[in-house]
Amino acid sequence: MATGIAPVALVSTASSVEIAEDGAGWFSPTVSLALRAGRSGSQETLSGAFTVAWTAFEIASCPHR
Repeated sequence: MATGIAPVALVSTASSVEIAEDGAGWFSPTVSLALRAGRSGSQETLSGAFTVAWTAFEIASCPHR
């Protein structure tokens, strides 16, 4: 879940992949990579219109799954 400040709710999509070592001991690392993107519709203002858009690349890792 992600939050931010924008004039309207932003709908987003995400794709992710996780790589994990299937270790039986204490050290069993995981790495997760995700790409998130979202945008609002066109918003009218007094001086024109604008669109809020964002893209984020996310990396998460843990030494113990």
